[in-house]
Amino acid sequence: MLSKEIQSIIPSTKAENGKDFPLDNLVYDLISVIHEKSQALEAYEACEQDAYGKTEFARLFKGSSNN
Repeated sequence: MLSKEIQSIIPSTKAENGKDFPLDNLVYDLISVIHEKSQALEAYEACEQDAYGKTEFARLFKGSSNN
């Protein structure tokens, strides 16, 4: 359960069944995007480590991280 202070900051929405959700869709979407981005960065770092010592692949990963 969220504290009353946090509940006052984050707008809630009503579900179709009339019950309150502690997060509105926009806040949920933002959290989802941040979560997915962090997973993508972890996968990218793993691929970059796999390419270590393989000059062409390492250069490819280094170049794409600057974009």
